[in-house]
Amino acid sequence: MASDVHQRRIAMRDTVAPRGLSLLFVCALVALAGAACIVQPVAGENGELDNLGATDAGARALQFGDGGPRCTPKAGIDPTLLPRCCMVGRARCVPRAIVSAEDGARLDACAGGYCVPEPIVRGGDSYRPTRCQSVGAIAGACVSVCVPMVQMSLDILPRSTCAEDERCAPCVDPRTGQSTGACDPPSSACGSDGRPVPRDAGTDAAPLVCPHVGPPVLDPTAFPACPCAGTRCLPAALVEPGQRSMLSTCEGGFCVPDDFVRTGGRFVPPTCQPFAGQGEGRCLSNCIPMVREQSSQLERGSCGEGQSCVPCWDPRTGMNTGACNQSCDRGPTIPPYTFGSCCGGRAKCIPTRLVPEGQRAQLEQKDCASSFLCVPTENIDPGFRGTACSASSLLGSLLGGRPYMGVCVSSCVKRDFFTRLGTAQGNCPSTHFCAPCRHPLTGAPTGAPGC
Repeated sequence: MASDVHQRRIAMRDTVAPRGLSLLFVCALVALAGAACIVQPVAGENGELDNLGATDAGARALQFGDGGPRCTPKAGIDPTLLPRCCMVGRARCVPRAIVSAEDGARLDACAGGYCVPEPIVRGGDSYRPTRCQSVGAIAGACVSVCVPMVQMSLDILPRSTCAEDERCAPCVDPRTGQSTGACDPPSSACGSDGRPVPRDAGTDAAPLVCPHVGPPVLDPTAFPACPCAGTRCLPAALVEPGQRSMLSTCEGGFCVPDDFVRTGGRFVPPTCQPFAGQGEGRCLSNCIPMVREQSSQLERGSCGEGQSCVPCWDPRTGMNTGACNQSCDRGPTIPPYTFGSCCGGRAKCIPTRLVPEGQRAQLEQKDCASSFLCVPTENIDPGFRGTACSASSLLGSLLGGRPYMGVCVSSCVKRDFFTRLGTAQGNCPSTHFCAPCRHPLTGAPTGAPGC
């Protein structure tokens, strides 16, 4: 009688993460320690939960002829005939002898057997999982919390319309578009023609396309909104561990841009030109901390509201930033763009709009294009601080002043006649002069970097 029991299993697969920021990616299924939870049915293909396990398909074809294997419908049994197991849900202990080693490895052990959810024991071949709406509004089916992998994912899988001791597992893996098995009929189910009923998710399955087109893979509105507009709070287990440090945190998870949620990570950001119509970049959300921190140095260009054009290449070094290698992005289509040199190679031509307005008057165009200013290379680094120095200027000597204290500043910056009179090289390199930290006449701070 116990041989008529049908059971289901949940298997684990490794999560595949996109490249680069992947920001940006987000694991689209139930993930624990970098693995995704995929639900699949178990039992012999002919509905025989015996100690022989699965039978070779070729042998079945020979036995039953060219029409393929046939099966006999199996009725369920009264669960009360088997001892209880599972402290958190309804399940019964099925004798070990009629459960294959592979199937048993995916179930909790009990005295002399394995723990099988009661609805499966009772339903036999007539059992069909109850449909529901799973994480991210994906179509799903109710699976018992007595299945170990569901127990581990209780904080991720919603209950939806399922029984109290069940959780809604997705029908389709949004990363591959393939059936997870959660919504399949029992593997031992027979059709009217006496052959096994095919196990697939039917219309729930969809081909994998990158970038994604069609209905949302995950519905962003199914997750709480983050304070930064255009992002959603995804549970931590749904976010690739390697990407978490790139995202803002929220209660129990991380803030992920809607576009990446909606496409299940299969999203290619729009292309843009980051430097006054030159170079190549991608439009990324300012809600991403690393983008937000540099937004004052980035152009919006053709990007949408709340986005900045992040360059594919660091214009100072030509190094790949990873911004153009998200998901299935094929990467930059033009050679690396770097800022041109000026002032004998000691400075770079920077778009005027990227230079803080208060500093523009201290810079010259020199041999740069009309919309660029010549900026000393070291000053491009926001963290740059000049080396301390001391000097005696001609003006200071005429006024009877003592040597002044300051910082070494590149001679590529603009110095008018009076500035030259009031400053000197001092103990700075020959390519620099000693800029005073305080104005020699008023004593007001000069704002020289490093003072």
